[in-house]
Amino acid sequence: MRPSKRPFQIANADLTIQKDYTNRDSGYRNGFSHPSASYSPEHEHLQLAVSALHRICGSMEYMSMDFVFHALELCAVNHCLSAAKEIHFLLTFSGFDSDAFIVCHLIRTYASLEDLGSAWKVFLKAHEPTHFSWSAIISAHANLGQESIALKLYNQMQVLKVGLDGHVFVAALKACTAAVDLHEGQTIHSHMIAHALNSNEFSGGFLINMYVTCSSLEEASIAFQVLPRKGVASWNALIAGYVNNGEDLRALEIFFIMQQEHTASSVSQLDDGCEDAAKPDTITYLHVLKLCAHLGVIEEGHSVHADIVGRGLGTDLSVGNTLIDMYGKCGNIQDACTFFHALPAQDVVSWSVLISSHTQHGYSSEALELFKQMQAEHIQPDSFTIVCTLKACSMQGAIDKGRKIHEHVVATGIESDIFIVSALIDMYSKCECCTDARSIFDQFQDSGLVTWNAMISGYVQFGDLQEALALYDQMCEEGILACQVTYLSVLKACSGLAALRKGLNVQSNIIRDGFEGDLCINTTLIDLYSQSGSLVDACRIFNTILEPDVVSWNALIAACAQHNASQLAFDSFHSMQQFGIIPNNATFVCILSVCSHAGLVKEGCSQFKLMRDYYCVSPSLEHYDSLIDIFGHGGCLEEAEDLLETLPFAPDLTEWTSLLSSCRMHADVSIGERSFDRFVSMNHANASAYALMSDIYAQAGRQVDADEVEKLRKYANAWKKPAKAFIEIETRIHEFSVGDESHPQIEDIYAKLRELRQRMSEGGYKARVDLVLNDEVDKLKSLCGHCEKLAIAFGLICTPSGTTIRVSKNLRVCADCHNASKVISKIEKREIIISDAFRCHHFKEGDCSCESHY
Repeated sequence: MRPSKRPFQIANADLTIQKDYTNRDSGYRNGFSHPSASYSPEHEHLQLAVSALHRICGSMEYMSMDFVFHALELCAVNHCLSAAKEIHFLLTFSGFDSDAFIVCHLIRTYASLEDLGSAWKVFLKAHEPTHFSWSAIISAHANLGQESIALKLYNQMQVLKVGLDGHVFVAALKACTAAVDLHEGQTIHSHMIAHALNSNEFSGGFLINMYVTCSSLEEASIAFQVLPRKGVASWNALIAGYVNNGEDLRALEIFFIMQQEHTASSVSQLDDGCEDAAKPDTITYLHVLKLCAHLGVIEEGHSVHADIVGRGLGTDLSVGNTLIDMYGKCGNIQDACTFFHALPAQDVVSWSVLISSHTQHGYSSEALELFKQMQAEHIQPDSFTIVCTLKACSMQGAIDKGRKIHEHVVATGIESDIFIVSALIDMYSKCECCTDARSIFDQFQDSGLVTWNAMISGYVQFGDLQEALALYDQMCEEGILACQVTYLSVLKACSGLAALRKGLNVQSNIIRDGFEGDLCINTTLIDLYSQSGSLVDACRIFNTILEPDVVSWNALIAACAQHNASQLAFDSFHSMQQFGIIPNNATFVCILSVCSHAGLVKEGCSQFKLMRDYYCVSPSLEHYDSLIDIFGHGGCLEEAEDLLETLPFAPDLTEWTSLLSSCRMHADVSIGERSFDRFVSMNHANASAYALMSDIYAQAGRQVDADEVEKLRKYANAWKKPAKAFIEIETRIHEFSVGDESHPQIEDIYAKLRELRQRMSEGGYKARVDLVLNDEVDKLKSLCGHCEKLAIAFGLICTPSGTTIRVSKNLRVCADCHNASKVISKIEKREIIISDAFRCHHFKEGDCSCESHY
């Protein structure tokens, strides 16, 4: 017998929970006070609701269904299973447990609390489950990741000929969407058409979402078009679908169509008193702002911003944060800052996005200052904030600030976050503190592939390439599968060492793991083969790329420049345009590098003018650096100096180093002295200028001046970067430094060099003793101990006659070693390849591929 229908006033409810009506599990009561909700208003409402239901059942008052539904919703919000079961018991006691709507809500509540067993008990107890109950149980399985069961239930409904409605279709479509099952989704679509529900606005939105999730954009668009009334949810689903499938421009176009339809229909709908279905909402704007950020379309972003303000959504924090992100990613940092300060309040996301925007565009000092201000405002940084700030420290080399952030990370207990661990490794590596980076890596080595990638990349950035390869080998031994990021770093390490054999082994792993078609990896392989002295193999890799992008073409042109293959470089430059690839900034850096290496002054000037006037590419400092190098190598030193003095940018050390190097090449003391003075005034602690100026004086026979420059270098505490040479023998890489005595076969190496010196003299070699500034040492012996000569000698004694010798050097090969390598290639009848920091030298039969443009 149902209780009498008397109105119930919740305001008069007694908060005391009454005794159970039967012997029930006391665990319900024990679990009632959920710790996460003990002090929340919602939890107090739940206690009140349960108490009220007890009173209603005891006094036989009227039980409002809305009140029951609200109580069940509170159970879900508070994650309180015991309260849900208590309410379920009260409903059973009162005879309401078979009510179709109650059954549906109970199933949904149990599903939200991840208790499918109880949900099934409710469903099976219903005498004749309605389509509401079916849709609830199907949705329960779909929401808990059991899509296949959900779809089986949908098919069972059809077998039992249970009536279908929009709610059932929505539940089944949710399952198809979660399972990404296009075929089953198409079947459900056909059923919807048969029931004339495909044009229903509610179910139509879920249909669109299913199609876009399954990447069937055409069918999604058709499903959208048949809707007579296109609600904002349908528009949002279609826009999100195109975004998620990489169709950003089309998604933006759909948004503008949505705006047009909204504008066209707003007046008539207002006259009818109807709500505008196509009116963009917060979700729409969040999608579109992210689109503008990804596409970098600032004008469209401004337009969307104005629309947001016009609709009164400018103060919405989620929209505001996305606006800051949009302006930041489009490079409009000023507007990002302005809008940030215009927000009524900023949260951790606001600060993090602004810090990220500054870091992304190179404003590392400003990013660190913002982080300081954020802390002053007592906003607790999250993982994303920490990662962005550590990146700013990396960019600025701010190791002290990085250490303080590290201390904060440890103090707050978030040091085990995988992304923070990786950011710390990256920061320490870029600040040249690889020992600290390795310490963190060893501590959290089990945190996953991300940290392995960070440490390998850190070694590559630091220049410890052998350690990078050793760590990669360890990673493989431990059975950790590499990803694209891993292979890119490892291939860069192989390139830097000219480790061709190791590179081939890595390439076989790339093929094994299914990355052979990856565009970025193939582009890096081009660089590997180029650095290892094989332009033919670099071209072969390029030809395997089905659709090379501008980066791939640039890599090919750069390889040609490195090998002094100027004609092939220009042919490639013209071919890329024939294939519809538009040259970018980097393309012209490569082309100008070709002109520099080949001494093509006229062609270089022509390409620079073409870049600026025809392709509308604004010259950067890097382009001017190449132009200065072109003038310098071509002997036009005065023109190079004039250009340097009139640059539209403030020149850095790179340009003055280039001019000084050209002065050494052409023995121009006067311009060399002026360049040296400018260099030292900018940075007196950089050793490269002192070394170049000493060489210039020594070549001019002014040894006293050369010695004086050497004294200045020591006084300035400007120490030269140690020269290192590497050679790969079988699968092992051997490292040599100047005057090395540590190699196990060093006696055999020096014996080979002594033998070579006699034969080289007979072959026309004259030692450049003028390059050795220290008069207190045996200059011939000093030259003999240069690292590239040690590597070449070791290669000669360890490889069969006729084998190509491949050597990599971290600095420019010295003039004496360049001359010596020519002669050794002739007397030993070997091809010798030396890849230095600037180009790849092929020595064969006494000649070099650089054709005296060294």
